[in-house]
Amino acid sequence: MSKQKTFISNEQVRNQYISNLMLERKVWLQKLLDPRRDISAECGHPTEITVQTYMGFYRRGDVAARVVRVWPGESWSERPFVYESEDPEDTVFETAWTELERQFNLIPTLFRADVLSGIGRYGIILLGFDDGKPLSEPLPEVVAKSLTAPVVAAEDSEDAQTQADPNAPKRRLLYVRVMDETAVTIGTLNQDSKNPRFGMPENYTIQFEQNVNLAVHWSRVIHITDNRISSEFYGQPRMELVANRLLDLAKIAGGSGEMFWKGGFPGISLESMPEVMGGGAVELDVEATKSQMEAYMNGLQRYIATVGMKANSLSVQVADPTPHAELQLKLIAIALSIPWRVCVGSESAQL
Repeated sequence: MSKQKTFISNEQVRNQYISNLMLERKVWLQKLLDPRRDISAECGHPTEITVQTYMGFYRRGDVAARVVRVWPGESWSERPFVYESEDPEDTVFETAWTELERQFNLIPTLFRADVLSGIGRYGIILLGFDDGKPLSEPLPEVVAKSLTAPVVAAEDSEDAQTQADPNAPKRRLLYVRVMDETAVTIGTLNQDSKNPRFGMPENYTIQFEQNVNLAVHWSRVIHITDNRISSEFYGQPRMELVANRLLDLAKIAGGSGEMFWKGGFPGISLESMPEVMGGGAVELDVEATKSQMEAYMNGLQRYIATVGMKANSLSVQVADPTPHAELQLKLIAIALSIPWRVCVGSESAQL
């Protein structure tokens, strides 16, 4: 009976070596961490946060909204001046831009797109043209340009205009719509490794306010994302880096209100008086006492009638949450590389 020989390729050996190395590093890291405590679990920090949760943060979280809007607010604080050349006469492009900006109010729209794209991982600007085709079909001119357009330097832009196809159809822009990630889903990706758009979205599904889902081709969309790490079309949400700090700040702010509500009003301690009770000779009316306390605590009644009991006022216990809140805000400012005065909105003109 012949024996079969097993051959192991160099690639298999290399993969096994990498697997063993990663396992060793994992064991080493686990030794460095304290196995008795999970900081995220102890602090109530979730391991995963959905884009819907980020939207909830943005809509109802005061500081969370500031985190998303601070950089767009600084970037768009001055109206940009768009020009093609320094000639006193407007070029065709400059005239077209002025008309588009006036008709569609583009600068505020771009600011809104900048804000909304930072809530989740991306945002889009949907462009509606008068080509008469459904949104799911490609815009031929845009697709052709993405495949054949050369890289043109700024000084060669006039030559590029003269070389443009004179027979290309003129499209009129009908509308501009801004969407955040909660209303958009990326569909299939380009699988052609020879295509310049390899690995990029081919289509989107947009949910409008009327609960209508429409498929949209990428040529009708401007995809906006920043803080990209490992993906070309997914960015890091602006709140993700400071999500734990935002949650801690919410605890402090909410806890301070609850603390004042419960601790700012002195509590009452009811203690029985054995010398009056006479060893149980006097029966305590629990329901009547409860009714008296509820009228005193929740109503305008300012007296308590007790029999066989003594009412003691408890000391007020209210702590100042300011240092704890400022610590979280300063950590947020550090993480976002924002000066403290700008972060809290107290930047003075002389500073």
